[in-house]
Amino acid sequence: MAKVSAPFLSLSAGGKFADTLVAAKWKGIPYMRQYVVPSNPKTTAQVAHRALFTAAVLFWQTIKTVPVMVAAWALEALVASKTQSGFNAFIAAVLGMTKTDPDASYVTLFEDTAGVASFDLLNADDATTGDEAGDFDIWRGTTKTNLVLIESVAIIGGTVTATIVGADGTYFYRLMKGGFSRGGIMELVQDVP
Repeated sequence: MAKVSAPFLSLSAGGKFADTLVAAKWKGIPYMRQYVVPSNPKTTAQVAHRALFTAAVLFWQTIKTVPVMVAAWALEALVASKTQSGFNAFIAAVLGMTKTDPDASYVTLFEDTAGVASFDLLNADDATTGDEAGDFDIWRGTTKTNLVLIESVAIIGGTVTATIVGADGTYFYRLMKGGFSRGGIMELVQDVP
């Protein structure tokens, strides 16, 4: 792809020219490239991936209505090894967990009740109450980057509840299973009676 200083035929060229060239802008820089007929593979794997991606975006529509969850995924993105948004971190986690387990569950809300953290989950495959088999790892720390595994707990009635009570203060939690974050990094102010 060649960068152009005075685009072909015009100072603001854009679009296809005679099925041979395409003129456009990328980040404000005009360029021209060879026209290539786009392909649309419809292999079984590609169709399945597109369906998973569509479902993940629909789940994000549910999550983005809960400000604390949007903030949790934004924190997850901040500590990730690559630059990404909270939306991208969420989509990557949902795609990863649903490829390995279609019945995977993800956090839709978290809260503190008398110093005990709890996490409400929904199933990724049908958005019903979370019922994924197996234990979830609960990580906790005083900053978003110093989380340590405190316990592993199963879902009961769509909720994962920590059994270890925290002290008064602000803590960061991450619920993990199968190597995937299930709710981002959640900031929780705990008030122990």
